[in-house]
Amino acid sequence: DCHSVNSAGLYQQKLFDDEFVCLVRKGHPQVRGAITREQFVNLPHAVIKHGLVPGLIEQLLTKSGVRREAVVSLPHCLLAPFIASRTDLIVVVPKLEALDFVEILPLDIFPPPVPMSRFPVRAIWSEEGHRDPANRWLRATIKEISSGV
Repeated sequence: DCHSVNSAGLYQQKLFDDEFVCLVRKGHPQVRGAITREQFVNLPHAVIKHGLVPGLIEQLLTKSGVRREAVVSLPHCLLAPFIASRTDLIVVVPKLEALDFVEILPLDIFPPPVPMSRFPVRAIWSEEGHRDPANRWLRATIKEISSGV
């Protein structure tokens, strides 16, 4: 369930699988009921540029032969729902993150109009954390909470 990731002594544990979804503001003038492939390609996007998730999104879109019009680059995925809720931009984010934001922001959630495979969400920790009882407890608690996802 956990194993060493690399020579730096990092460990990992799979928590759950997630998938990508599209977020747009409620009342978006072009998107109603679903996002078509044509809309996805032609409408402007806010694109997350930091971390592993953006690279995975781009890989999956490239695999489907899709390019999108990125007009805004965001440094963190937690900004994306706020930007989408106040503009006509589309954002692509992990579904579990999106579900939290549709509860508090005026957003609609749609599946992407192109195939995008599920991906594993993992916890990663150091050798020092691996031996620390408090870190061990935290990892076990996160794993337990994640098992219901």
